[in-house]
Amino acid sequence: NSYIWAWRKSRCRFSHRSEAMVRRVLQGRNVVFIGDSMTRYVYHATMRGLGLPKSGEYDATGPKHADIYNTLWGTTAVNFKWAPLATDQLGALEEVNRKATEEINQADDHPVPDLIFLGGGAWDRLHVYATDEDRRSHSSTLKQLASEMQRAQQEYGAAVVWFIPTTINSQAL
Repeated sequence: NSYIWAWRKSRCRFSHRSEAMVRRVLQGRNVVFIGDSMTRYVYHATMRGLGLPKSGEYDATGPKHADIYNTLWGTTAVNFKWAPLATDQLGALEEVNRKATEEINQADDHPVPDLIFLGGGAWDRLHVYATDEDRRSHSSTLKQLASEMQRAQQEYGAAVVWFIPTTINSQAL
């Protein structure tokens, strides 16, 4: 009873997932979004897909550059960590991994993440990419970030997704 959309040659299929189905799949899970504004928009879209239609609704009085914490149905955590630059994303992921280690070692109350959704790049390109030193530093940070992503996956079993932002037209800046 669901609609299915597909490309014939690729056999790629996409089908509608109801709120109930998504809730059932995420029951008791810990999902963490880490990134910039574009990642926050994907977070809000996910929350709307989970049945929270006002998630991300415009509010001029609310903070835009802040973490967002949500526990749904008493058992499902879906959180957003504001991290606009690669160095911020690295720090946030290191914190997530540190808390996962604590959870495993001490049965702490920080649940090990099941899914970590990261994204960024725009702020790095716009604000800290002007010199050769900036680019070398950014490259080093990305290598460390990749290592932390692998650590989350290998040591804690988290599914890790890197969201590629829309293209930045450097020549137009």
